[in-house]
Formats: sequence, structure tokens, C-alpha cells
Amino acid sequence: MRHRSASIAALILLLQTGTSGQTQTFTMYTPDARRTLLVRPGNPETIALDQLVGVFGLTLTEDRAANGLIIATKGERILAFPGQSFVRAAARVVALDGPVQRDRNVWLVPIDFLTKALG
Repeated sequence: MRHRSASIAALILLLQTGTSGQTQTFTMYTPDARRTLLVRPGNPETIALDQLVGVFGLTLTEDRAANGLIIATKGERILAFPGQSFVRAAARVVALDGPVQRDRNVWLVPIDFLTKALG
């Protein structure tokens, strides 16, 4: 439960700190550290999931047979599929502002994934 509270507190303190070409820089403050996250501008803005692994204790496992991604959190699993504007989290379907994307070896999710699927 403490981890979830820390995660929610981290989400509240996500501040834009700059832009650089094709990315925007956000700083996330957690009780333990300050982290810089790169967010791709667009409609919607997207973030690479690998940046969130350490912050939220995620484990990412590709399911090549289903062409999807299993995102394991503390006690929960989130299922995501490229091109879909939703994920399955906590046994329910969660609508996102845009599709989950796979760009080479990087999985991108809309920024609202933080509050809607992880929060």
C-alpha cells in the first residue's frame, strides 16, 4: 500500500521542465528521488514504458504470440496491444487518449496511462 501511495504522490508532482526537438522533458518528484522523463509531443503525448520500470516497479514481458505486452505491477497485470486505445488493468478495460504504440523495441503509451492504468 505504501508503494501505491508513493506512486500517486509521484504523479501529482510531474512538472514540465523543457523541450528539445522531438521530446519534452518532465521532472517527476517522488519521496525517494527526482527523475527526468522524456515525453514525445503529439496528440496525445506519449511516454516510453521503459522509463517507468524503475519508478513504479514494473516488469515488461512481450507476448509475441498475442502481439502484446504484459505489464506487471505490484500485484496486478496490465495487458496492452499496439494500435489499441485501451488496456486491460485490474480486471477492467481502461480507455486511453490514444493508442499503445510499438516503435522498434520501445513501447509507447499515452501520458494518461499514468493516471488511468497505473493510478
